Amino acid sequence: MAGETELDDLLAAAGRVPMVPSDALMARVLADAEAMLPPVPQALPQRGAPVRPGLWQRLSAAFGGAGALAGLGTATVAGLAFGLMQPSTLSLVTGGYMTIDSAADTAADTADEALFPDMTLFLTEDQG
Repeated sequence: MAGETELDDLLAAAGRVPMVPSDALMARVLADAEAMLPPVPQALPQRGAPVRPGLWQRLSAAFGGAGALAGLGTATVAGLAFGLMQPSTLSLVTGGYMTIDSAADTAADTADEALFPDMTLFLTEDQG
């Protein structure tokens, strides 16, 4: 049992003496730490103020781009043109792909005239 008290005395004596690393050890540790540091970043280039997109660019982006906006405009103009044309004019524009039967009875012709008004209605002046 004498060995246990001797070990305790030895450890107590070692705890009282401060352990100070040598200057050479500290220099090597600091050199290794500096080698592990990332490089210092250079000054970032100055950026100008962000450019805000204009109204047409935002509108175009809202509809899916310039191509989608062009397609929407084309469909609008075509729908307006087909809605205002007479059936005979429409067959001239489509090149005969959409034909109207000219041998239809007069009741069907009257119904067609009611659905497709004559373009002169929009071109005449009111005499009032």
